[in-house]
Amino acid sequence: MALSREQEFRKLKLGFLNPISAEWVHLHKDKIDQVSRVDDADYIIYESNGDPVPVIMNILSIFPRKKLVFILSGDQSVHINDECIWFANAVRPGGLGRRQTQIFVTNPAIFKYYEKIGRGLTQIRTRNIDIYFKGTIWSGMREAMYNYFSKSHTPQMSCRIEKNNDYWGWRLNEQKKPSQEEIESAAFESYEIITNALLCLCPKGNGNSSMRIVEALACGAIPVLINDFSAPFGVSWEDAGVALVFDTRIHNWEHIYTECYKLIQDKERLEKMQKKGNDYFREVVYGDSNLPGFKMYGNLDTVAFGFSNLIIERLRNMLPGQ
Repeated sequence: MALSREQEFRKLKLGFLNPISAEWVHLHKDKIDQVSRVDDADYIIYESNGDPVPVIMNILSIFPRKKLVFILSGDQSVHINDECIWFANAVRPGGLGRRQTQIFVTNPAIFKYYEKIGRGLTQIRTRNIDIYFKGTIWSGMREAMYNYFSKSHTPQMSCRIEKNNDYWGWRLNEQKKPSQEEIESAAFESYEIITNALLCLCPKGNGNSSMRIVEALACGAIPVLINDFSAPFGVSWEDAGVALVFDTRIHNWEHIYTECYKLIQDKERLEKMQKKGNDYFREVVYGDSNLPGFKMYGNLDTVAFGFSNLIIERLRNMLPGQ
């Protein structure tokens, strides 16, 4: 007689230090029991869209570290240790912590946009922008990228490269933070352009990765990673077959430009990569949408948006005896 799912493995007993995870915890009723006592919990989860290091340090001083699970976006890694479990974009200078998993980083507005367009994609052959980028340009690699792709080269490609240096102004210059509606409206304008582009430049950001990678995949463009060697959940974007990956310590801009041109000229390879990217976004990045009972998240601040199933599976596999 086949075992039921509950007989096959016991449920995780989880405690939550903030309510944000309520956006995804209901999707895993067959795998999770929510508990309120620390002694009863397998894991105690703190989730935050941001990187409030003092808050994290305070939590570390109060709760048993072996049980603590942090689900965080953000760039800093000073707080990451080998005792707690970390799901974070940040990676320590020496690499991943012993109990750390790198996760995706993105603007959650992309999930709303993906729903808006009916989870469908414009056919790649109808797009009239070869390469697109919009983002902050600071000195160094991004400035060199902007200068190169903003000029005409042989062979010629249609490159739309835009500075967006005001994006983080509210953080850097103590301006008033835009409303969620304003953030989403600005993001949607960019996504409309990405759906009309074949390739999307994704240079490394302040952190380990770029939120533009996920946005490109959702919009059906091929991400072109530059100095970004992230591997969410242990799988690099290159190994997943969904992106071009370059390292400016090895590749000059002429090489990167030429390889982009070669891909655009190879329609079969281009469409194959787009198909893989579309599948990867639907099945992995936005995997929650395939779970029974899924509905569009109301609180887009949840870092686990889309891939909570991967987090639950990783936690279950870390239990003693599993």
